[in-house]
Amino acid sequence: IIFIIVNYFTKYIFYILYIKSISVENFIIIFIKYIYIYIYIRVLSNIISNKDNIFINIF
Repeated sequence: IIFIIVNYFTKYIFYILYIKSISVENFIIIFIKYIYIYIYIRVLSNIISNKDNIFINIF
């Protein structure tokens, strides 16, 4: 599931780059947002798969 989402975002970014021809600054902003979304998805998936372990580590 994660790989599908990442693949979708990369295709979306390249679509924006080539079709819309946006500037470098906008691309950097989008890329940073993409990195944040990717980290958020990874953390969410880790929480979902390792609920008990994370709670043990926190408390």
